[in-house]
Amino acid sequence: MKKNLLVTLGCSFTEGVGCYNPNHFHNNKFHWDMDEEEAKIHTQHFHKCSWPNSVGRQLGFDNVLNLGFGGSANSEHVKKFISRVVGKYKDFNIYVIWLMTEPVRISFYDGGGIVSTLPNGTYNRNLMEGYLKDVQDVELGSLNEQVFYIKVMEQVCQNNDYKLILESWANTKKNLLKIYNSNYILHQGDNIFKRANIEALDNREFRSHCLHLNENGNQILANKFVEDIKLNKPEFIVGPISTKVKWMWDGNPRPPKLL
Repeated sequence: MKKNLLVTLGCSFTEGVGCYNPNHFHNNKFHWDMDEEEAKIHTQHFHKCSWPNSVGRQLGFDNVLNLGFGGSANSEHVKKFISRVVGKYKDFNIYVIWLMTEPVRISFYDGGGIVSTLPNGTYNRNLMEGYLKDVQDVELGSLNEQVFYIKVMEQVCQNNDYKLILESWANTKKNLLKIYNSNYILHQGDNIFKRANIEALDNREFRSHCLHLNENGNQILANKFVEDIKLNKPEFIVGPISTKVKWMWDGNPRPPKLL
């Protein structure tokens, strides 16, 4: 009998950025400003306390594979999924939850890795500035890019008998649904942050100092996912609540170099 694997795709909100380790947090530095050893303590806590693991436990999954990575584009999510999941894990029934990000982000291959860039980011600024300048209708163009990658995911999951859920944290979801309303969308209404009441950036009950969701915010998000899944996608309930779910984070877009 096959075990059940939950694969999650997304950006920093899926990686778990914001779940700083309280036992090693004595200032308001962002993890990207810390040295390697200090940052590692917190990034490990990000991955442990992110919403995918809680959703996996509540829905009865045996394993959770989190491919989320901060700053990543929707296109990066699909690229990593195809290279790291499709054709692998044949001993598992595979279920996928994709928490899509803002569609204006773009990605491209760079050697053996994937690079994403976003309008307010610090990397690949020249590329993004050129993109924003040269594309005539950025909003519509980026939404159509998002639709393309949604259709790719739909087809890949259909071909491989994977179950799929699509959701978004971005306010652009309402415009996306006007263009393409996928059968795999978890909820036909507002984005999940709005439905879970965790949009406010200045609420320290569920936001960290870097404005990402803290551990409590990730739990609220997980609970909202489970609530909506029970109502709209009950096929994702694969067993009783489990406290022994095995999890792994594999979101780094640049895999280790081969020697």
